[in-house]
Amino acid sequence: MIPIFKGTIKMGKVIFDSREQFDLWVGQFEGKRVDVTVKKYRKKRTSGQPDELSNQNGYYWAIVLPIVANWNGDTVDDMHEILLKKYAPYTYKDFGDEKIAVKIRSSEMDTKQFAEYTDTIRMVMTNLDVHIPDPEKVTS
Repeated sequence: MIPIFKGTIKMGKVIFDSREQFDLWVGQFEGKRVDVTVKKYRKKRTSGQPDELSNQNGYYWAIVLPIVANWNGDTVDDMHEILLKKYAPYTYKDFGDEKIAVKIRSSEMDTKQFAEYTDTIRMVMTNLDVHIPDPEKVTS
């Protein structure tokens, strides 16, 4: 497992949320060459149990998937895989000197990507005369 150390860039320097933890981890690499990756922090989507409607994950598993699965005659799990293959956004991974488009798993989507993903599903289903309630109008 490779830990992720969070921080903020200020005046061209990294200010770690926990400098002590970072120092402990990197100490094992003293005198060795390392790779360092920095990327913009993106808030992860909310998670929760499928019956919790107060978050994106709950809305998707308790509302969106059952409606689409019922319409298509599939299980919720199968429908999840089908929808990911059809509507999930792509990311690009290096493969030698080329970039390969790879679908993002729902667990890897941030809040914006997940909202766009579920909005796309709702729009497609609306065009098929299947109503999926707006997440803002669903109450638990």
